[in-house]
Amino acid sequence: MWNKLSQAAGLGSVEDEDENTENKRSSSEDKEQLEQQEILIQQLKDLVRENEKRFQDKSKEYDELSSKFQKFKLQSKAKISHLSNQIKEQDKPKKEDCDFDDASSSDSSDQSRRGKVLLLKKQLEQARQQLEKKEQESKTVINSYERKIQDLELQLNEKNILVSSLASEESLRKELDSQDKSPKKESNVQEMYAQVVYKDAKIMELNNQILEHEKKIMDLQEHIKEKDEVLQQRNKAVQLMAEDMSRKGKSVVDELDETREQMKIMQENFSLTESDWKKELEKYKTRISELENEIESAAKQCEIYNKEIGGEIEALKKSLEAEKQRAGELQKSLDESSSQSDNKVLKARVKERTKLKALERELNELKKATQQKPEEVELQQRIAELEEEKGSLQLKLMDVEEQVIQLDKLKEENETLKKSLEEKLSETQNLKKQISEIQSEKHHLENNLKNLEENHKEKNLSSLCSSKEEIETYCNKLKEEYSSLQEAYNNVAQTLQQLQDQKVTFELKNIELEEIKENEEKEKKELLAKLEQLKESYSNESKPDIQLEKENCELKEKLKNEIDNYLTLEKKSAELLAEINSLKEKLLNEERQHSSEIDILKDEVNAININYEKTIQNLEIKTEEMNYLQDKLASVQKEHSLEFEKLNNKVNEVTFKYEEAIQNIESKAKECVAKEKMINELKNNFSNIQNELTNFYYSIGTKDINDCKKLYFEKAEEYNNLRSDFEKVNKERDNLNLTLQGKDEEMQQLSLKIDNLQSILKNRDDELKKS
Repeated sequence: MWNKLSQAAGLGSVEDEDENTENKRSSSEDKEQLEQQEILIQQLKDLVRENEKRFQDKSKEYDELSSKFQKFKLQSKAKISHLSNQIKEQDKPKKEDCDFDDASSSDSSDQSRRGKVLLLKKQLEQARQQLEKKEQESKTVINSYERKIQDLELQLNEKNILVSSLASEESLRKELDSQDKSPKKESNVQEMYAQVVYKDAKIMELNNQILEHEKKIMDLQEHIKEKDEVLQQRNKAVQLMAEDMSRKGKSVVDELDETREQMKIMQENFSLTESDWKKELEKYKTRISELENEIESAAKQCEIYNKEIGGEIEALKKSLEAEKQRAGELQKSLDESSSQSDNKVLKARVKERTKLKALERELNELKKATQQKPEEVELQQRIAELEEEKGSLQLKLMDVEEQVIQLDKLKEENETLKKSLEEKLSETQNLKKQISEIQSEKHHLENNLKNLEENHKEKNLSSLCSSKEEIETYCNKLKEEYSSLQEAYNNVAQTLQQLQDQKVTFELKNIELEEIKENEEKEKKELLAKLEQLKESYSNESKPDIQLEKENCELKEKLKNEIDNYLTLEKKSAELLAEINSLKEKLLNEERQHSSEIDILKDEVNAININYEKTIQNLEIKTEEMNYLQDKLASVQKEHSLEFEKLNNKVNEVTFKYEEAIQNIESKAKECVAKEKMINELKNNFSNIQNELTNFYYSIGTKDINDCKKLYFEKAEEYNNLRSDFEKVNKERDNLNLTLQGKDEEMQQLSLKIDNLQSILKNRDDELKKS
């Protein structure tokens, strides 16, 4: 509109000035944006350089730590080999000529060697922990730099989008507003925009290359970790070898100490067993005398208990008769109270019916009043009053029903009390019978005990003592011979098992080394393939940067170092394989020697076992005779003790049942008193409730509960009808309010439209006046 009006009025000069000002503003804004982008690019370059420096420093630290770790490994291997040679030299001399003093000195030297080995292990673990901490720190630093690079890339992309949007807006403005622009300005703007786009693309390519190199560095770090794990496993294998050799040296000395200790223990045990047997005989004699005294005292106590129980049973009979009389009186009072409560309930129902009729009359009057004068406020008040009366009626009905239920419960409890009293009378009679039976059994058992004691007192004691000593001496000799042979056999079996375990460990180690070798060959091939790919990518790049060349050089140096490490590992693995083969040959020779010795020992053991079995058969015959006699004595003693325990248990049961009966009778008497109080309270409550019900029925105008219910349902129907009418009126009122609100909103919208049209007309009038 403005252009057309200006052309009609002849205002060409004003348009040229406006176009010049707009071009200046756009050029200044483009320059500012380009400067900001160059500053950001420089910041990114500085960040990348700092990251490269930090990575180089961390790689140097890692190389130094790895060199230190390898030195520790070599030192530990040298110490372990030295220790193994010393152990071999000590194993060569004969074990039979060494004394107990020499064994103690060898123990002290073994302990010193163990301390050295433990120190080396601790140093290795500390170095490993330091390496793991530094690797974790390097990972965190790399992750933080990757996040920063991603954020910067996002910022660059946003700025590129802004630049492209600005360029498109400028081109549209130029096409619409200015047709007579100079071609020089357009060419400058396009060149500037092309340079910005080229720089942005270059930055994106550099960022992608940085990310690829970082991924390669991470892969190389993982490869180095795997090689470190392989070295750790080899060190563990060497440590296990050293531990096995030290165990062999210890086992010989430990076996000698064990044999000496076992001999001492056997002598001590034999002396202790003799003293124990003598003590047991004395105990049995004293126990028999104690049992006799206890039986006599138990018989006296039983007589005393019988007299006391007879007196208590007579007292119980008297108390039971008194309780029967009380129960009869309670039952009479319950019957009277139930008849009175029934009469009161009938009276209450009559009063409720009268009240309900009065309420019906009031409702009819209200209906007539509503037909003549329909006033909503008065009806709502009356409905609220009726609801309150309805709630009070329901509560009073619930109270009456609960009291009737309580009366029924009291009747049931009274019947249960009667039954329990009859049961206790029968229990007392049973107790009398049991007491008489126990007394007869007691006399019978006393007679049996006397007869058994006379028969088995001083029987076979002298024969047992003499034969026992002879058998013990002969048995001890055989045990000593058998223990010596068994120790020799166990020593040979232990050496065989140790050799077999060593053979299995060497075979497993050989298999692990072969697997490690195969994995390293595969890794070598993968590294060579990666090198070729890097060379191809390097040759295919048209414009390589200085940063990429530096990174490629660093990668090549790292690959060379890894190849050198791989060659050293191969040499070490070959040396270990040679050692393993030599150890296998030694083990085979030792197995052959031990197998021949074991065969000789087996023949000797078989011959000794035959003699031992014969002697054991003779001993078993004699021990069976001894055991038979001991079993007889034990069985007699057990029978006496069991019979005595039975008597005590029966007496305790009788007393316990008697005490329980007394306690139950006392508790039942207390319950009867409490229930009498409850009955009186319920009677009072019932009378009060009946009075309230009569008053309520009189006020309502009803006679019974049924009349009250009918009146309640009628009033509820009327209330629901009135409420539905009231809700309909409210809904109609709400609908009218909604329609009024909608019309008000339409009026407001129309007023806004009128104001907008008036403002537009004013603007048009102003424009026409200016033109």
